[in-house]
Amino acid sequence: MAEKLSITLPSDMVDALKSRVRDGFYTSTSDALRQAVVLLLKHEDEQPDNLAEIRARIQRSINDPRPALNGKQMRQHLDTLYAKHGTTK
Repeated sequence: MAEKLSITLPSDMVDALKSRVRDGFYTSTSDALRQAVVLLLKHEDEQPDNLAEIRARIQRSINDPRPALNGKQMRQHLDTLYAKHGTTK
């Protein structure tokens, strides 16, 4: 069941919503706001997964037994990769 809400937005947001409706991206400001909430919820739902993946990558890096490279070594490694793949910096 739908519920009617009353919200207050800054004028620049209202102008942006009305512009998108006028340009045909949405059928109404309500439609645009519904889509915004859908995207917000999707984004928030994905955050724990994204953070877990970042934490896992960091942990894999910490656990990596290979020696760390200093700045000069890293630059040489990247230069080698660039040369190998025929790309420029």
